[in-house]
Amino acid sequence: MKLAVQVLMLSVLTNTAAQLSLKHGLRGLHVADSSRTATKGWLLARLVKNPFILLWVGLLVPSMLLWLKAISMVELSFAYPFMSLNIVFISAGSIFFLKERVSAQHRLGILFIVLGLTLSSIS
Repeated sequence: MKLAVQVLMLSVLTNTAAQLSLKHGLRGLHVADSSRTATKGWLLARLVKNPFILLWVGLLVPSMLLWLKAISMVELSFAYPFMSLNIVFISAGSIFFLKERVSAQHRLGILFIVLGLTLSSIS
């Protein structure tokens, strides 16, 4: 069981890093800028040259493979609540790395997620 929890946590952490990398990489694209002609080719070229987008791809695949390994080790009803930690870690990463603001309601929601996961994992 300990190994399964470690694999689950590694899956969550790699997914969190992937999502934060994607958001950071997309910030530099300025896709909504109407002064540019954002053709599909232009956008694709910008995406494949962006190291944060490439990091997103490089982290998303291992995250998925770790998830597959984890659910092969434990019941899905045990493993799936761990995915809610993505919300917790992505919110924390958004605050610290992306300098985003998180409302008090959002923080309360995170607290409930942590409490729910704690209750779920000890039952």
